Amino acid sequence: MKVIICGAGEVGNQICRDLSEEDCELTVIDRDAHLLRSLTSRLSVSGITGEAGDPDVLKSADVVGADLIIAATPSDHANIVICLVAQRLGSQAWKMARLKNNHYLEILGRQPTRNGYIDEAINPDKELAQYTVQLLESPSLFDRRKILADDNSKDEMAFLCGLRLDQSCSLLNTPLRQLTELFSDLNAVVVGFRRHSRLGIALANDQLFEGDEIYLCTSKDDLSRTVELFGKTINPCRRVVMAGAGRVGMEVARHLDTEKSNFSLKMIEIDRARAEAAADSMIKTVILHANAMSAEVLEEAGIHSSDAIVAVTHDDRTNLLVASQAKKLEDGLVAVSLVNDHFLMPLAGQLDIDAVIDPRGTIMSNILSRCRGRQIRKVGFIGNREAELIEATITEKAQFVGRKIRNAGLPERVLVGALKKKGKIVKVTPETRLEVSDEVAFFALKKDVIDLLQQLDSNASTH
Repeated sequence: MKVIICGAGEVGNQICRDLSEEDCELTVIDRDAHLLRSLTSRLSVSGITGEAGDPDVLKSADVVGADLIIAATPSDHANIVICLVAQRLGSQAWKMARLKNNHYLEILGRQPTRNGYIDEAINPDKELAQYTVQLLESPSLFDRRKILADDNSKDEMAFLCGLRLDQSCSLLNTPLRQLTELFSDLNAVVVGFRRHSRLGIALANDQLFEGDEIYLCTSKDDLSRTVELFGKTINPCRRVVMAGAGRVGMEVARHLDTEKSNFSLKMIEIDRARAEAAADSMIKTVILHANAMSAEVLEEAGIHSSDAIVAVTHDDRTNLLVASQAKKLEDGLVAVSLVNDHFLMPLAGQLDIDAVIDPRGTIMSNILSRCRGRQIRKVGFIGNREAELIEATITEKAQFVGRKIRNAGLPERVLVGALKKKGKIVKVTPETRLEVSDEVAFFALKKDVIDLLQQLDSNASTH
């Protein structure tokens, strides 16, 4: 696949790093020659210096021969122009534009629209806000996301959940194969676990121990029961303190302020203009113009009577420190932090932060879903991108079509976590047969992702 990436800044750089591991021919356009030299010296990408919206520059990048164009400059206006010019030049590529301004999104649409020049708007803010609210609704989980979800059937979906096991878990020291025997009607699969900082695939004879972090897939109907079996409950955080009134913070605040009547929210924002704008747009949320790094400010915001701290400022280090500081001030507080730089992700665990929000992971999820072929519905990163949750539709091209899971020949570090047949979530067992049109959520360690993609599309030599 030939991909043109417009913009070599932080977002474009991350896109290049991730796509360089895929079967893609990458060309990057940026007017900063120094940024391009740094990028092309480290990765297998071609660089073109110039304005990405310039027709001559796009022609030199072979825009007509491209399969995918990603407009990821810091300017919404520039990204719109890039897609428009590419379309006028005759490009049939799928065009993705990074758009931060909600007004553009309202006009152009958040989903693929085929409006003539922008096929898909990249804006993770709303998805991140929804994910954050899900975490607040189930604070005993460090990860919770919908999988195999279909807008046409909102009840038929599954969830990926992340839990930290403690003494309250009655299933400690129990081999996973016994879970099926003990709870034969439960639609839940433990797919992975982290022990001593290492993420591994969950096998039938593995036992779970106190301190393990586990990932499991379960149907919507079995979510509460599954979580309770592992010693947890789904009791929402009602009183929340949030640091940061930027785009993500405001999306979360709007949701809690208008749609969740049983939530109480206090926001802390250091920038006066943003604090005033937030105050003007909120109904019941309290806004404090102050520095959330201060323990006194956190106490003034009511941290001692709160259930959670959500740190979503524009600075990763500030987010990590604010969340950590709040945890030290109040025992039992749930701490959620936004972290853009995946190199800083490991610090979250060291600072006792419960859950991390990953904006760039959300962006790359959308892009990889487009790069990897039509059978891939969605890609989600696990942990610090050590594994992926790949949602795919089984086609005639799949090597294992018609086989039972136990003899499907899946790669060693790949498990089927959830399965939808004819629009219905079904229980996953070794005897379940994988058939054409089935929608499957695969949990795959990074080393085996390429092998899985090859099996999903037997006509492709590599991915």
